[in-house]
Amino acid sequence: MSEPAALAAAIQKWKSTFAGATTNTEMNDLATAVHLAENKDFSDIVKVEKGLKYGSDARQRLDVYYPTSATPESNLPVAFYFHGGGMLYGDTEITPLFYANIGNYFASNSCITVVSTYRLLPTAHHPDGAEDATAALAWTLANASKYGGDPARIAAMGHSAGGSCIGTALWGGFLEKAGIQNKIASYIFLSAGLWYDVWGEPTRTNMTAYHSTDDIERVKREDPGSLFAQADKATMESWGKMVFFLGEFEFTEIVNGTMGCMEAYRKTTDRCLLYETIEAENHVSYIYSLGTKGSKIGPRLLEIVTK
Repeated sequence: MSEPAALAAAIQKWKSTFAGATTNTEMNDLATAVHLAENKDFSDIVKVEKGLKYGSDARQRLDVYYPTSATPESNLPVAFYFHGGGMLYGDTEITPLFYANIGNYFASNSCITVVSTYRLLPTAHHPDGAEDATAALAWTLANASKYGGDPARIAAMGHSAGGSCIGTALWGGFLEKAGIQNKIASYIFLSAGLWYDVWGEPTRTNMTAYHSTDDIERVKREDPGSLFAQADKATMESWGKMVFFLGEFEFTEIVNGTMGCMEAYRKTTDRCLLYETIEAENHVSYIYSLGTKGSKIGPRLLEIVTK
């Protein structure tokens, strides 16, 4: 069986079940095999600077990938990426391939890429993720041109918990307070954690710890989807361009968040959110596969980022 076929078979095996680290590890390993089989070398066309600081905490850091040909006058579009991990795990680099696959993909397609991490449990607590997303985006706005990026063409992408952080930053007013909300060209939510199933595990344990309370009703009021739904029409329309993605085989908690935002937006603004389903992919497979020949999401994200 070829590497892409093995990954596809595993996605079909799991369907919409996401068994935490077990599913994640299998998807990681199988997607790694696909990348290695394609044997792409970006060393001549992409440069990377790692461990750049956007804050004082050890986890407030990011990596910047950019074309070797870029100059401060290039004015290239900028892809900003906040990783997932349930507020517990993740980094700018969890293996030599991930998330270099994201940085290399966009940089090799004439974009500047910022891959950022943020503070996590057990030391981080709400609203640290939103504050870190705000600070990292502010750093990107201030420094994009140094690497050849256009500060007016930044697309902020967040996967899973990273999408939760960006959603809270946007819908909770953190970006507006920092004066940068309208300076971001688009917000892209990739299987984002927008609705917390606080009645089930492990979400209840993780989110009560993150929100520093055993009051699950308070946690619900503070989750990104609730912040979204509480807004009025003028506020929703002030958020600018937002695009939402789900894998076809997505687990229920993630689906509920996106669908809840879609319903609230339609009811409040009489318009539909921009939303797409990625065929034959699950919660993490399309992220790990980004940059491979068979990636469905890569070209679509590139279209949004460069538009």
